[in-house]
Amino acid sequence: MVSNTADDPILHERLDHKVPPGMMRITQHYHNLIYIRYFYESIGQQPPEWVKKEMTRVDKVLQQEIDREYQQGGLLRENA
Repeated sequence: MVSNTADDPILHERLDHKVPPGMMRITQHYHNLIYIRYFYESIGQQPPEWVKKEMTRVDKVLQQEIDREYQQGGLLRENA
């Protein structure tokens, strides 16, 4: 069944209004680290150890923030 995407209210909502600012900053930082890692890998090198460690740390922090937001009944929980 094909849905009519023009009438879908979820598509018209702004996602950045639903994501808490702190979580958005963490996600942007994580994105930057992924980009740095990709750069090193694209030239055939391993990324520096600090990039790997920071990615692991940020991943844990982001998962904790997502869990906390969900448990508190935040905006992200509405469509879960």
